[in-house]
This record gives sequence, structure tokens and C-alpha cells, in this order.
Amino acid sequence: MIRSVSRLLSAWLLALFVVPGALAQEALDGGTVISRSPQLSMDADAYRKHLAGQKGTELRSLAASKEALLDRVLDIHSNRVLELEAESLGLDADPRVAALIAEARQRILVAALVQRIREQTKMPETLDALARERYTLRKHEFVTPERRQVAHILLRDRKNCPCDKTPPAIERAAEMREELLAGTAEFADLARTQSKDNKTAAQGGVIPEWIVRNGETIPAFEDAVYELAKIGDISEPVKTNYGVHLVKLVAVEAPRQLSFDEVKPQLVRLLEGELLTSAVEKKRSAAYPDPKTVDLEALAALVRDMAASAE
Repeated sequence: MIRSVSRLLSAWLLALFVVPGALAQEALDGGTVISRSPQLSMDADAYRKHLAGQKGTELRSLAASKEALLDRVLDIHSNRVLELEAESLGLDADPRVAALIAEARQRILVAALVQRIREQTKMPETLDALARERYTLRKHEFVTPERRQVAHILLRDRKNCPCDKTPPAIERAAEMREELLAGTAEFADLARTQSKDNKTAAQGGVIPEWIVRNGETIPAFEDAVYELAKIGDISEPVKTNYGVHLVKLVAVEAPRQLSFDEVKPQLVRLLEGELLTSAVEKKRSAAYPDPKTVDLEALAALVRDMAASAE
């Protein structure tokens, strides 16, 4: 039964969005009923109002899925029924509810006006020149940080295993490091056979992501990476919440000055954002009341009176 209802609803809603021009208008005029319950019938015009705010891509995606269509019908129809029941009980007259409704309306209208301002704000023809000027003044900000690539061996303590049979991970890591420094073992070989990091062990422990000193990596691990002086150096055992690591420096990429062409799109977007924000703030500033006319004492008295009434 539900499936048949779903197919029927989907057919009507598909017609709402995909039937061309005049045919669609002809099919939907006259209050074509799309959904019905004991409390309410909703026609095509009602659904059109609910869906009017969505983009064409969103509507096409909705029309292509029967499940999504039925879910939307259930939401829209039930919300309308509950809205009408709330109104019949006089809940919309409750001062707190009315205030929330007014606040929501105001917020939506202000957002719409802001969007209109942004759409109508014209970008100056000198935007590229302004971007180049910004680049010249702040050239030092457009430098890539030094980044490093490392390999690591991850060891963990074995649970419920006597330490006289299996030394703690920190001791095993120290012994491995001595072997590596002595040249009696290869880092990649030990990583493949001993490392508990399944994602990097097969690659000889090499971590594909480059590491930048920005606090996004575990601090102890990041510190160990940047304490290594030259390619091939191996760290002391490093403890993290993942276990104990030996870290080997594989590659270093020095800082690099980015050219204007590389950062131009970023600068243009930044300037556009600043100009749009300025246009919106100019409109808001013009709407501020004259501070000399504001009676804060009267407002404070009003707020106190309302607080007493609300208790």
C-alpha cells in the first residue's frame, strides 16, 4: 500500500518539476491535489510555495528520487497539519511564540536584503591592480612553510606478556635504533617486519603526507621530526598515544616565495569579500539610531518590568 501511494505521489511531483512549460501549467492549475489526510488536502500550489526557495539542481535531484519525494511530502504535509492545530489552539498568540515568529521573519528578511546587496555590489575594474598592490605590501605572508617527509617504525607494548620475555616497546625501539646507527639493519626492512602501523609498514614506514610545524601533528611526534638535522637522521624513541616511534627524516622542502599569479585567485576572493562586507556594513551603519536619542534608562526599566512579569 505504501509503495503504491509512493508511486502515485512521485508521479504527481515529477510532473510538477519536469513537465515542460505550458503543459505543466495546464496539468497543475485548478488545485491538483498532491496529498490528503483526514485533516487536510494540499494541492500543487501549496507544494510550489514550500519548494520555491530551492535551487533547480536541488529540485531535479528531488524529482529523481521517489523515496526523497515521499519523505518531503510526509514532512511538508504533517508540518502543515501540526501548524494548523497549533493555530487552532491559539499558540501563535502566545507572546513568546509571537516574538519568536517575528524574530525569525526579521532574520530571514535581513538575510535576504544582505544577499540582494551582495548581488548588486559591483566589483571595481581595478580589482586585479588592488590584488597586486596587496601582494606587494604583504609579500612576506605568501611563503610556503618548510615541510618534511619522514618514515617511522611504530612499536607497541604487548598486553599480558611478561617483560622478561618481551621487553617494553621503549627498550625494543632503543635497541633497533642502535642497530640502525651501527648499520647492521635497514630502516625500511625493520618497518616492514616490525612496525605496527599497517598503513605505512609495507612502504618501509614512509608517511605519504608531508609534515608542517603547525601543531596539527601530535606535538611529541612533530617535535621529533623537526629536531632531525639532516636527511637520514633517526630520532630517539618517541612516545605518543599510539605507541613508541622511531622517526627517520626522508626529505625536506624549504620555504618558497609564492608568485603573484599563484596567489592572485586567493587575493581576488579576499578583496571581493572585503568589498561585499563593506557594502553590507555601510547599509547597517546607515540604519543605526542616533546614539543621542537612545534612552538606556528607559530601556533598562522596561527590561526590569518584563523580567518581573515573567517570574
